[in-house]
Amino acid sequence: MFGKVLNLLKSGDKESAILECREIVRSGMDNPDVLKLCADIAVQCGAYGNAVRWLQQAIKTEPDQAISYCCLGIAYVKQNMIQKAKGCFSKALVIDPNCVMAYCEMGMLFFQNGQLVASRDSFCKAVSIDGNDWRALGNLCLVLRDLGDLQEAMRVGRRAVALRPDAFQIWHNLGNVCKDMGFFQEAIKYYQTAVKIRSDNAGTYVGMGISYYCLGKIEEAVHSFKIALSCDPSEGTATCNLFNIAMMNCDWKKVDYYKKLVDRATIKSLREEKVPAETPFLNLIRSDDPALNCAVARAWSRDIDGKLAELRKSLGFKYKKNRQGRIRIGYISNNFGDHPTAHITRRLYGLHDRERFEIFCYSYGAEDNSCYRKDIKEGCNVFVDIRNISNAEAARRINDDGVDILVDLVGYMKGGRIEIAALRPAPVQVRWLGMAGTTGADFFDYLITDRIVTPENQSHFYSEKYFYLPECYQINDNRPFIEEDEICRSDFGLPEDAFVYSCFNTSYKIDADVFAVWMNILRRCQETVLWMMAHSATMKKNLRMAAKRQAVDPNRLIFAEKIPKNKHLARLSLADLVLDTISVNGAASTSDALWSGVPVLTVQGNHYASRMASSILMAAGLSDLIARNLIEYEEKAVALAQDHIKFGPVKQAMECSLQESPLFHTEQFVCNLEKGYELIWNRHLNGKAPRLIEV
Repeated sequence: MFGKVLNLLKSGDKESAILECREIVRSGMDNPDVLKLCADIAVQCGAYGNAVRWLQQAIKTEPDQAISYCCLGIAYVKQNMIQKAKGCFSKALVIDPNCVMAYCEMGMLFFQNGQLVASRDSFCKAVSIDGNDWRALGNLCLVLRDLGDLQEAMRVGRRAVALRPDAFQIWHNLGNVCKDMGFFQEAIKYYQTAVKIRSDNAGTYVGMGISYYCLGKIEEAVHSFKIALSCDPSEGTATCNLFNIAMMNCDWKKVDYYKKLVDRATIKSLREEKVPAETPFLNLIRSDDPALNCAVARAWSRDIDGKLAELRKSLGFKYKKNRQGRIRIGYISNNFGDHPTAHITRRLYGLHDRERFEIFCYSYGAEDNSCYRKDIKEGCNVFVDIRNISNAEAARRINDDGVDILVDLVGYMKGGRIEIAALRPAPVQVRWLGMAGTTGADFFDYLITDRIVTPENQSHFYSEKYFYLPECYQINDNRPFIEEDEICRSDFGLPEDAFVYSCFNTSYKIDADVFAVWMNILRRCQETVLWMMAHSATMKKNLRMAAKRQAVDPNRLIFAEKIPKNKHLARLSLADLVLDTISVNGAASTSDALWSGVPVLTVQGNHYASRMASSILMAAGLSDLIARNLIEYEEKAVALAQDHIKFGPVKQAMECSLQESPLFHTEQFVCNLEKGYELIWNRHLNGKAPRLIEV
């Protein structure tokens, strides 16, 4: 009876298949099983009205069949009639409380509505009834990943794929989980298996590309992102990653091309009240518009906040009123190791006044056994490794520890787990360092900053209230590890008698405009070279080609390899003047240069990321090294190289001002920070809402 229908379906003639089903129903075949089969074919053909009618007819004949209500619910879902669908699944569960299909369908509805806890519970119920239901397990893996319970997501995902090795979605989900856990090689294997089953899913190639990128396999990453775009030209994450790679490689033609695509997609998403594909961090390094930075960050944070609202409520955190005891400060980061954040904060934790504060560090970064991680561990009261626990478990630990003020040091930077803060484990939550901008999140109360990087007239572009420190937002280590062996320029391929300009900022910060100015400077000052960090062979090749196009000998660009921080600080002293990047300044790299005795020249920009060096130079008493624009920047750079009489006093003045300036007074910085912590904590104890505070 259904042979002809199935053949029509197989040939793609859906219209004829539906006509044949109608004929079967009209001919008196009102058997419920026949009606359900016709309805199933109708759903496959998109004839949802027919499916609903035939299922309703089947239910009239056999009103006690849970499966019929499930099928009817699915037909309603296809028509976006969600309330009717829920009613059908609920009815199915009344008839059969152990109906796995109903729990699974309800689970998907909850998931699509952002009700992650309810979704998880539905799939867990399905699995408890039938532990071999691979669909329930596969979907549970999906939900657990969004809840940040990656270990459990991996466990159930592997169970699912063992039951159904040809299920594309489960392999894809497992790839995503491994990627999130930082197991990139394993993630690629899962994605490759998924691609063998289904080769047209853009998201799989995106995940594969990100994994390749994190392993430093840039060519493979680019190839994966381009395949993703061939599958779906609107795949925004692939475009954003290609844009980021182009920036890292200083491939400015591609930067311009992808930037237009990213900007167009972001504006469209914001207008449609959707979450842009680009991250808040990518947005602030490509745009100095604080309004746009804020809009992108708010979209991301609202999405996270909404997805976790149910979980946050279920956790039901209570906060202890710590009125007389020591204030408990919790710092959370994935960079408690050999990383710029740890380099500058290494001494912070141990310098806190233990009579007034208890210090907790929550780490979700790898154990690198570095001296920085060792000092941080020894400097705090409690160091907790939360890498292998879920976001909910991490938040519960923070809350159980009675943390009063939680300080997030990452934001939307690489590998960040901002979702932990979104669960509100602490009564007062603060953002500092890491991402140079707003999170746009209601779950952060304050941003530790200063009046230069975040002027008061820009406060409406920040969701957090300003926590102003008196001189500079950035802490610096006045006892860094420095290599004491004698070094000379020839050790690093530098000419002994040249004036050495340098820039050790990350390559994505080097844009076409500032590089053109650098080349102008080199053309005007012949006995000079430019010393930069070599981030990749492609970056070096592109910059040398760009120099040649601008009539500068490419050999005047000298590239340095990455070396341990103590050796790097020593070699920095071989430079004469640092030329800062403009759209995104050097932060730790700026204070590193100053500590090594090298002046830094910058331009003050329009947003946090382009004003960081200005803040550092002002705190160092070196305001003369802050230019108003690129023209003034170029003139200052040329004058300092050409006029040795003028340059000598600049270095002398810098050495004197650094000794007297607050920039490297780490102990005083910590005292000021503690005063601020006490101010915001007392406001909370007195029931007052967060507001701008100034130390």
